[in-house]
Amino acid sequence: MNGLRSQGMNGPDAIRPHDMRGWADLTGTIIRRAEYGILLDMDAVYRSAVGDEMAANEARRETEQG
Repeated sequence: MNGLRSQGMNGPDAIRPHDMRGWADLTGTIIRRAEYGILLDMDAVYRSAVGDEMAANEARRETEQG
């Protein structure tokens, strides 16, 4: 699912519920309610980590420039 998500100015966009449904239908995977919540939580943590990394890279660039 991650490889098909869109990117915004602030990093990866959230995986949308219909993307999860499409992936599940395509692969034949059953996503239970509890797993759906876990996937949303994992996605939020991933997006937060990417945002932190992008901020650190920007701070490093600013330090190097001046």
